[in-house]
Amino acid sequence: MKKVFVLLLSALMTLPAMNGSAAPAVSLPAPPAMQPGQGPILHFRIQIGRPKKNCAGFGICMIKVDVEPAPPPVEERGTARATGWVEGGRLYLEFERNSIESTTLQTYFGSGTFRMEEGYTLPSEVASALGVSAYTIKAGSYPITASGPDSETLPVAF
Repeated sequence: MKKVFVLLLSALMTLPAMNGSAAPAVSLPAPPAMQPGQGPILHFRIQIGRPKKNCAGFGICMIKVDVEPAPPPVEERGTARATGWVEGGRLYLEFERNSIESTTLQTYFGSGTFRMEEGYTLPSEVASALGVSAYTIKAGSYPITASGPDSETLPVAF
């Protein structure tokens, strides 16, 4: 009798909760890729510029998480797509060269550094998605560590 009760209880625990109406099946997206010692790898849409100057100047004006893992090229002036993660307490962004319009590429990436004229605090939803409670990119110049002029990405460690 105990075995029957345990089997019945086990079977009931594995059934989905029923509230009188059947819920449609929901497929969840695959979890973001991760490497040992780093947070999730996410895709971003970035508006380049300074928030205090209505997105003019040098820096990051806005960053949003992209829902598509492999978005098409953007090529809108002042915008870029990037892949990013936090590792060892630093934010790494790999800007996708093919998503950056040519004038934007020359203006903001042509010197071999990415300049932040003012600090930028990631929105809470972006920080949370990266697995950190908060993150601020400090003002300064950050080297672009691309492997050459034809590199597909422009990596920057903040």
